[in-house]
Amino acid sequence: MSGLSATHRERLESLITEKIGTLPGVARLAPSFREALTATTKELIGAEDTQASGVDINTSDARVMIYVDIYTDGSRPAGSVVDDIHAQVATLLGSELQDSAVVKVRVLGISQD
Repeated sequence: MSGLSATHRERLESLITEKIGTLPGVARLAPSFREALTATTKELIGAEDTQASGVDINTSDARVMIYVDIYTDGSRPAGSVVDDIHAQVATLLGSELQDSAVVKVRVLGISQD
């Protein structure tokens, strides 16, 4: 799985972010750890920042780890929202990545926005 290029990883993160953001019950995505670290670094040096995606993909030789951090809007049970996220990510992964990918979804809370 080390063959997952940076471009492919970024495209997959973008697709997952786009699809998850439209799922019923998802209020917003939270910044991934990598994005939080990058944003902090950019703030220190005065660079522009982009909106957080809430999706982080890490690869190793044998596995793809996909982390998704969200806030729900409270309209649906969190478990149902998480199930929908897992199904959507599985669809986007395709057969070549499904067997080696692990998706971890963290519901950080209910958004008050």
